[in-house]
Amino acid sequence: MANFNLQEILDFISETDDLVLLRNKLLDLHEYELSQVFLALSDYDLIKIHSLFTDEEIGEIIAYVDSDDALAIIEPLGDKQIASIINTMEPDDAIDVIQELDEEKQTTIFKLLGDEQKEEIAELSTYEENTAGSIMNTNFISITKGSDIKKIMKEIVARAPEVESITTSFVVDENNNLLGTLDLKKIIKTKSPTKVDDIMDTNFVHVNIDDNLEHVTSIIKKYDIYNLPVLKYGILKGIITMDDALDAFYEESEDDYIKFAAVTDVGEATDTILLSVKNRLPWLVLLLFLNIAIAIVISRFDYIFQIDVLSILVVFQPLILGLAGNCGTQSLAVTISEIAKDKLNNKSKITIHILKEFLIGIFTGIIIASISILIAYLVLNNSNSTLEFKDVILTITIALSVSIVSANLFGTIIPIVFYKIKIDPAAASGPLITTIIDIIAIVIYYTLATLLLYNQII
Repeated sequence: MANFNLQEILDFISETDDLVLLRNKLLDLHEYELSQVFLALSDYDLIKIHSLFTDEEIGEIIAYVDSDDALAIIEPLGDKQIASIINTMEPDDAIDVIQELDEEKQTTIFKLLGDEQKEEIAELSTYEENTAGSIMNTNFISITKGSDIKKIMKEIVARAPEVESITTSFVVDENNNLLGTLDLKKIIKTKSPTKVDDIMDTNFVHVNIDDNLEHVTSIIKKYDIYNLPVLKYGILKGIITMDDALDAFYEESEDDYIKFAAVTDVGEATDTILLSVKNRLPWLVLLLFLNIAIAIVISRFDYIFQIDVLSILVVFQPLILGLAGNCGTQSLAVTISEIAKDKLNNKSKITIHILKEFLIGIFTGIIIASISILIAYLVLNNSNSTLEFKDVILTITIALSVSIVSANLFGTIIPIVFYKIKIDPAAASGPLITTIIDIIAIVIYYTLATLLLYNQII
């Protein structure tokens, strides 16, 4: 439909009793548009619309929405029909929907699935989350080496309804080791008799089953691949299509954004207040204890505040902490982005990136510290402090410069370390890294104040 008007469709569903006319009108919609219609329906109308579609058609429709929304569409149905719908879906989509069910329901639905679907879902469930194996599709066209083009065309025609993509076929040996790939366009242009071995592309790109999603999406983007083979010790286990990789990348980006804000889960509009509090509370509690650490660190410099003239240092504390925290967050964001693009995949690139951020910290620190000299002068000029201007300004500018350089280093190194030890780098979220940098900046600031100011007074 050229102009999709959701409200118009919903009104038509509520008003018409002609089910044949209604089905024909709905069949004019794209599956994505149909999914939005299903999600907007009341429970009564949802049951009404379900009766107009086959289980296979519903399976195709819910493949266009997130797994939790897919569950909302089919949840009003009985267990047998839910299983029948899931049975028609691609295994990678099916397992996402099943995992949204509670444990008891999962067991019930799984028992009702066909043997082939059970086997494929069971295999996919063994792979670690956010790896190539967890999002691959096991329905693809594989061709045995030595086959003739004519046989290949018959195989493609026969299996086209059940596989996700026919644009690429995969040539394997008797042990299912991948030998080459074959584009549909080349197959169509080649005349029989011709063996697949003579025209297949042996210079294919692939990923391994335990490769992370960042690497997978990077490979698909770099090589513009629509069907990426997934191997396990050379054996072809499945494929990842470009649209599945895009979905995974979107979900991972959303997840990273949430972690960057120090929230444990995405807060949907339908979440209750208590659920939203539950999602945000763990990180906030951690940050509370880290902020207590800041208070403890400051308390160790309490001797400074016993001297009235040194209380002026408190005025500049937000300046030091704020700028250091902002610089650290900038480095963190850039580093996580580089990791997501798979640009920090060896020691040399990591070293260059750290060195670059270190130099950026130095130049930024020098410029910001230079500007702060003027700010410090204006503040001190209007104060009653008996301190030497040059000593206070020296303390502030050095503390600011060192804090910014340190912030850039920690904002760069922490996510890289997390990544290397198999922890999501986004867990080094903005609030977390800022709090850590606050502790470092406080230590630097008051240590310099002790050396340059306090020791002179006493």
